[in-house]
Amino acid sequence: MSTTLPAAALRGRDLYDRVLQELDREQTLGYDHKFWNQNSWRSLHPSQFSHYDQRAWNPGRGRNGTMMCFGALACDLAGGRWLVDVTDSGPTVNGKQLDLLHFRWADLELLHAEPDDHPSHITTLYDHRVIDVEYRAHRLLQVKHLTPFYERRDLDLLRAKRDEIYS
Repeated sequence: MSTTLPAAALRGRDLYDRVLQELDREQTLGYDHKFWNQNSWRSLHPSQFSHYDQRAWNPGRGRNGTMMCFGALACDLAGGRWLVDVTDSGPTVNGKQLDLLHFRWADLELLHAEPDDHPSHITTLYDHRVIDVEYRAHRLLQVKHLTPFYERRDLDLLRAKRDEIYS
């Protein structure tokens, strides 16, 4: 489930700035509530349990149970609806429980398609039209390449990149 915030209508530099604000806020949170991971688009919050263990699925940790990179956070803040929700009993799609042993971890990085998504980027999975988070992030942030977001976890660097991208 995504977190609906007032950033839903923001695009480009305004959305970029809103993501930076959220990452500033994240710096003040305790470990269980941290949600920024620049190494993966969207993944489970770290746990002492294996991802194949139902106890690792905790929606109370991180951002609805997940960690996100800059681009995924932009999609979440803009109101994107994730295909896979994190629940106490494991991954679900529209309330239907998925088998942990056959679950594809990349499915955590898929969003329900929106009318403005390019048709060539949309596919169908679990009977839902979906788009990879990377394509959505490109559109929302109005950038051709997400190279700045592959950088290390460094807010100052991301602020400097903002000025390069939107100048």
